[in-house]
Amino acid sequence: MANRVPPRFGRWERRAKRTSWTGGRCATSGRALDRARAARDLAGQSRGRAASPGAPRPVLAATGLLGGFHVTLGLLALVVTTGALAEAVPAPTAHVLGSLTFGIGFVFLTVGRSELFTENFLIPVAAVLSGHAAKRSVARLWVITFGLNLAGIALFVVLASIPGVLEPEALQAAGELADTLAERDLPAGAASAVLGGAVITVFTWLAEAAESDLTRLSSSPLPSASSCWPPA
Repeated sequence: MANRVPPRFGRWERRAKRTSWTGGRCATSGRALDRARAARDLAGQSRGRAASPGAPRPVLAATGLLGGFHVTLGLLALVVTTGALAEAVPAPTAHVLGSLTFGIGFVFLTVGRSELFTENFLIPVAAVLSGHAAKRSVARLWVITFGLNLAGIALFVVLASIPGVLEPEALQAAGELADTLAERDLPAGAASAVLGGAVITVFTWLAEAAESDLTRLSSSPLPSASSCWPPA
């Protein structure tokens, strides 16, 4: 079923069409028409996601669980690559090169249409502010996605922790990465979280603005920048 444009956006569009395209009023009517179309496009983007704020709970749960799996695949690629390179290059260089593979997880997120909690801020909040989604629906989206992301990550970690699944070098790289995160003080951790969230928001906006999956995939390595800190 086609999305119904709220009356206020239709009013802007009708007002723009009625305005005489003469003199200074031309620019005003053009801006009004652009405003109406932008609002309608924004609603279409927020509703066109695999798990929009109004999606059924089973859809939110399934895409959230898969999102946890997918992002952990990126982390797995990071530690495996870092561990494999640690014997050949200095540790900081190995970590930076390994971090470049973290974007693999976002390739799966993009192609599989799964949901990551940190992605669900810009578009849902914009939908609420424009009147296309209820606050309760966005809160439900956040709670279910966050919980199922954690469940997917935990399940993946349990499987990867079974002896023999990962090479010792990968386990050592994972331990060093965990120590780096745990030893950060509060200001550094908060600043890193803000910067990482900003990168994810840029990725989300680029993925929503792209018109093809190929274009979306080209922006998938961008989140790797948020994981390129050197090990302690």
